[in-house]
Amino acid sequence: MRAEALTRLQLRLAAFFVCSGVIVVHHLSSARAQSSEVIADPASYAVFAAALAIRSGENSQPSDRVTLLEETRPVTTCPDEKAVPPEWRPVVANHKKENASIQALRPDADLGRPYSVVSIAHLRSLMRNAGFDLSKFSGQQSPGAQVFRSFPGGRLVAFSAVGFDERKTRAMVTVQYDCFPTAENQPPYRYCHEYQQLMLEKHEGQWIAARGVGVCGGIA
Repeated sequence: MRAEALTRLQLRLAAFFVCSGVIVVHHLSSARAQSSEVIADPASYAVFAAALAIRSGENSQPSDRVTLLEETRPVTTCPDEKAVPPEWRPVVANHKKENASIQALRPDADLGRPYSVVSIAHLRSLMRNAGFDLSKFSGQQSPGAQVFRSFPGGRLVAFSAVGFDERKTRAMVTVQYDCFPTAENQPPYRYCHEYQQLMLEKHEGQWIAARGVGVCGGIA
């Protein structure tokens, strides 16, 4: 009986520490969200969901769960405005405007699959615990890969804020993967393993990849 009682106590303690860990993670996430404007527009989350579906369809081993960076990561370096059809230029302009500052994602939106959020502050902590000096990072192939692989889904996805046209029938969003963080006094990111800017249009109430519009991206 004493051994059984001890086992029950160990299980209760284990459950307590697991729950405590979850509380800590959510606390870190919530604290960061309070310092950034939280995206509330349902249309943005519909575009995020569509972007995940499109990218998963291109992956030979899609994951049922995904881990997202809580903060948006602005990328406005492409496409070249001269190469954008006139009807898409307001979308590109709005994308630049929406990404003038960092925003935060909700942790409970409907993205068509379960997801977790990780704040930039927590990501920095994980990288430092893995032995990285963020202030002296000089570049290497797939930095922080062991940390990114530990997340649900095996990688960390970062979104830009979404740019729309006035009627919200066209949208532009950047999807990035495994973005290595910089130190607190530096720009928030220095290196992403992969990124792609997607152009989407609304067709019969659903966001789909736009046809006849070039996309840009890269793999480092």
